[in-house]
Amino acid sequence: KEIPADRNVRLTELWPAQIDTAREPFRINRSFKGLPLSIGHKRQQWGLGQWIESAITYDLGGQFKRFEVRAGIDAEGQKKISEARLDVEYTKFIILGDGRELDALRSIQFGDKPYLMDVDVTGVKKLTLMVLRTYPQGWLYGNICWGEPLLRK
Repeated sequence: KEIPADRNVRLTELWPAQIDTAREPFRINRSFKGLPLSIGHKRQQWGLGQWIESAITYDLGGQFKRFEVRAGIDAEGQKKISEARLDVEYTKFIILGDGRELDALRSIQFGDKPYLMDVDVTGVKKLTLMVLRTYPQGWLYGNICWGEPLLRK
């Protein structure tokens, strides 16, 4: 889909140039399990539902100035999680612009509030949203949400 020249754009309006996932595809405007998106039990109106160890890259063509997104773990209706998951689930969210780190959040856990990431993307041609685990026990990690991702002109 072509990028509109004269307005801000929800990232969910664009199709990724590249998708790298460790488990199944990402979801647009739904959680990884197909439920409404949320972070820390706060509903997100639109966004991306993903599994950890994944990256999504978009071709921006240098047309935007700012990128804003709320990042966090999507509880997907769960109120509590296991002690084992609490012990290891420290998730890292990274935003890359043309391969260069623009921002990163480390040690995000289940129940944390949405974290606002707001970065300068002036001149950025390729924007990548990456999620990594910090412990090897990937089976204990939950799903994540990039909430209300917006590109500003």
